[in-house]
Amino acid sequence: MLKKTDDKRQKNMRTFHVTALFIVFIFTLTACSEKGNEAETAGVTFSERRASRRVYWPLEYYPHYETLFFESGKGYEIKNENSNKLLITLGGMGWRSAIGRPGERTGSRSMDIVLPLHEEYNFFVPEKFDREVGRYYLYDANAREQYTIDNLLAVYAGVINGYLSRNDYETIIIAGFSEGALLLPELYFLLNEPDKITALIPYAGGGLSLFEYYEVIWKKLLAEEPPFKEPYIDNIASRIGGLEQVFNIYMEEPYPDSSERDGDATYRWLTSFLFRRPFDFYVDIEIPVLFIHGEMDINVPVESTRYVEKNLPDKPFDYIYYPEMEHLPLLEELMILREDIKGWLREKGL
Repeated sequence: MLKKTDDKRQKNMRTFHVTALFIVFIFTLTACSEKGNEAETAGVTFSERRASRRVYWPLEYYPHYETLFFESGKGYEIKNENSNKLLITLGGMGWRSAIGRPGERTGSRSMDIVLPLHEEYNFFVPEKFDREVGRYYLYDANAREQYTIDNLLAVYAGVINGYLSRNDYETIIIAGFSEGALLLPELYFLLNEPDKITALIPYAGGGLSLFEYYEVIWKKLLAEEPPFKEPYIDNIASRIGGLEQVFNIYMEEPYPDSSERDGDATYRWLTSFLFRRPFDFYVDIEIPVLFIHGEMDINVPVESTRYVEKNLPDKPFDYIYYPEMEHLPLLEELMILREDIKGWLREKGL
């Protein structure tokens, strides 16, 4: 009886949280819609900036790599015979592979940001759910069904543990972008030998849960604080509309356990991630961590990283913020970002 009562209480609490957040996004959707037309003439919009990013991403190509198979999945190894240092990269949310084909031009996957470091490091990129490079999985029913954070963590941990059991590196750094950054501290404690990990680099992640940083977004929208103001508002309006739909359907059974939704995430992904809090894992991490965040990020607000900085001041953590950077860097920002990461690695002797 006690367990049933606890389950009911937890379900009621979850419904309360989601209902409150749903109401929040109804108001924000209205606020954004009223300003959408004005944004078209207010300077450079998000759409224009993103078009600029596509055009001006560096002319770089994926080097040769080996595909390695493990019990729980597979990963890609870019070998550097002159180095005994390893950089593992975790990708952001999405349906495409974590890496392009050898010889293919790069273009803003998470590993593309740090790809030039393969001159000094070996690279290992764990794949999501044994996917095929180049295939888009949005309309694959099996892929949609299995895409939850618990499943992804199990795959990442199994593949990385398998790879590290076959290799012996003196330095091991794990870098995660967006979704990968939010998973990073939890994954750290799922590794067989976390004491072998030298450092972590979360990019556009931080410590807050999705629910918490959606609340941050709502408050900033109402206050018209950057980046939720002109000329950035043109993108956020459609984003809020999608979130309104998610939480509207989320409250109706059986959607919390459904893989349906045609956007960037499934309902299963959302419900598996909504209340996970990276901060709770950073509390117990004592190795160097470099947090990177753009202050104009509309996907994961910069407050998520600032929360860690404010509440864990005695940790060996460092923070770099970029005033104009969005979720992904533009060309000039990318070049500065890469040099900052290299400088931090040199400073730490990594």
